[in-house]
Amino acid sequence: AGAISTGTHGSGRHSMSHYVEEVRLARYDDSTGQAIIEEISAGEQLRAARCSLGSLGIILSVKLRCRAQYNVQEHFTESRRLADVLDAESSFPLQQFYLIPWRWSYFTQHRCEVDHPRSRLARLYRLYWLGVMDYGLHFQILFLKRVLRSRRLLRLAFRRFVSVFLIRNWKVTDRSSSMLVMKHEAFRHIEIELFVPRDQLADALRFTREVIKVGVGRDSTLSANNQRRIESLGMQDALAGLHDQYCHHYPICVRRVLPDDTLISMASGGEQDWYALSFISYANPARRAGFFLFANFMAQSMSQLFHARPHWGKVCPLEANELTSLYPRFDDFRTVCNTLDSQGVFQNDWTAALLED
Repeated sequence: AGAISTGTHGSGRHSMSHYVEEVRLARYDDSTGQAIIEEISAGEQLRAARCSLGSLGIILSVKLRCRAQYNVQEHFTESRRLADVLDAESSFPLQQFYLIPWRWSYFTQHRCEVDHPRSRLARLYRLYWLGVMDYGLHFQILFLKRVLRSRRLLRLAFRRFVSVFLIRNWKVTDRSSSMLVMKHEAFRHIEIELFVPRDQLADALRFTREVIKVGVGRDSTLSANNQRRIESLGMQDALAGLHDQYCHHYPICVRRVLPDDTLISMASGGEQDWYALSFISYANPARRAGFFLFANFMAQSMSQLFHARPHWGKVCPLEANELTSLYPRFDDFRTVCNTLDSQGVFQNDWTAALLED
């Protein structure tokens, strides 16, 4: 229920919300005030229930469109050009990629569905991934960020050392349930994820790179074009306030999400694919002030410049009116909410502000 209510997604497919065929909901009947159980399986109510922020009622069960287990082949490459990464999507539609800070290259995790059997070395690959990526990389980042607290060593690590442990062009086939998951839960972190349409991706990543350099104090302004954009928004003081306050210390994961048939999931609406840019911090909770400055600036600026939508279930610093303006069908969602929960029983202060007329 929580996964569909905020549009949880992977890469190369729609979000989970898109595949919901029926939601069984407990709510109050407006005419009698009695609790009822209702099955929603069609129309605008289903599109609203597919990603509802918990605002329609208590979700008792969800019916999802499923498919049989399948195999995925993946391998890594490194590229300096975003165009090369995007060109590979036709051959590897399930791929995701990472913009590596301070090295400023793209590590692409090329993935595609195949009929091949599981590779003989699949178990070894999983052990490599678990030890080197899921834990080794993160222990290195945690040591540099939390213990040494050295910006210089963090930048050096990403420029020189992180890439050494990435085995390129090792093609491995394994079950989709093994290949398409990430161990986010292994280490405590905080994240903002911003979704941009495909035609804004290149500009958004260029902007990201420049803002990160300002955050660490390497630059004091953006490129002339992006600086003009920031000034047009009246955000030059916010940019100046970010200067030398935050060192980004984790690869920026970029995942493609196909358009959803929902009302307000982050990938809803339009014909373009959406790309989710993930910004993660492993700073101690008491030392997250710089990250929040960065997250607030990125959300405020990118939502206006690149139509970026923050993930509903992660750091989401925009005001209610700013969020609703990003979703052309938010009024339709509000109508469904008012129909099924006219008294706002299932709202909290945050969702109440969103749903206020």
